[in-house]
Amino acid sequence: MSRYRKIEVRTWSDEKFRSLSAIPPSGQGLWFFLLTGPHTTAIPGLFQADRAAMAEELEWEQEAFDEAFLEVSSQGMAKADFRAKLVWLPKAIQHNKPESPNVVRGWRVELDLLPECDLKREAIAGIRKALENAGPSYVEAFDEVVSGEKRDSQKPSAKPSDKPSPKAMANQEQEQE
Repeated sequence: MSRYRKIEVRTWSDEKFRSLSAIPPSGQGLWFFLLTGPHTTAIPGLFQADRAAMAEELEWEQEAFDEAFLEVSSQGMAKADFRAKLVWLPKAIQHNKPESPNVVRGWRVELDLLPECDLKREAIAGIRKALENAGPSYVEAFDEVVSGEKRDSQKPSAKPSDKPSPKAMANQEQEQE
C-alpha cells in the first residue's frame, strides 16, 4: 500500500464535509488546513492568505487561530508575513512533490501573483533547495520560473544537416502536384 495520498482542495467546500462538526482550534487542525485548504496554490506550501479569512473558514475565533498558528510556527512548520498576506510552509513540498519539471514550470503564473516581500524571497530559495533532491531538471525548471525566461536545453548541433526534413519534403511534393 502506498504511503502517499493526494487530498482534494474541494474537500473543504464539500457539502457533507462542511456539515460535520468544525475542527476545534489546534495546531494539528491548522496544519492540515494550511496544507490542503482552499487558499493553496499549485506551488506546494506557498500561498497568499489573510489570517482573519483563514480563521473564518475554520470557524475559529481570531485569537484561537493566532494561538494555533503560533504553535505551528514555533515548530518551524509555517512562516507568515501577515502584512503581505503571504504564508509559507517550508516542508510542504516534501508532502506534495511535483510530478515532473513541467509541473514546476506551471508555477510561473502563481509565483508572479504572490506579493513581493522578504518571505517570498526566502521561500523561493527554500523551494529551490528542496528541488535539488528531485534532480537538476527540476532545479532548471524552477530557475526558468523565477527568472521568467525559458532556457534552451537542446544543444546546438555541431554540424548542420544537408538533408531536408521529411516534413519539408512532404510539403514540397504537395506543392509541386
